[in-house]
Amino acid sequence: MCIQLLDSEDPSIEGDRTAIGRWREYLDSYVLSQPTEWVPWQKKGRCSPPFLRRNMSTDETGHTGVGWDAMRIKISLGTYKLFYEADAEDALVRERGGEEERELMERGRLRNEERRRSQWLQG
Repeated sequence: MCIQLLDSEDPSIEGDRTAIGRWREYLDSYVLSQPTEWVPWQKKGRCSPPFLRRNMSTDETGHTGVGWDAMRIKISLGTYKLFYEADAEDALVRERGGEEERELMERGRLRNEERRRSQWLQG
């Protein structure tokens, strides 16, 4: 283990000074919990959460779900353009409870019935 004292202005990641080296340093510093180095910071010391509060569930029932993360991207060094690799994706699927499932099935059944009646009246 190596412990090093750094000044607040010192970069936390050291590497070579080539374009690729600087790019890797930038990416490494981006995933840290501290603000990304070499990028202007408006409110010193405050990181915004990676989600919107309105998207957080207030329901504490503990829904179960299945997820996988296989998305891969490549970033063009000169233009910072993102390229998503084919056949790679992230997904999160939430399993519904029994009551919620029944309610949604009933809503779908009523909607389909209404569509059939509408088509019958028009045609």
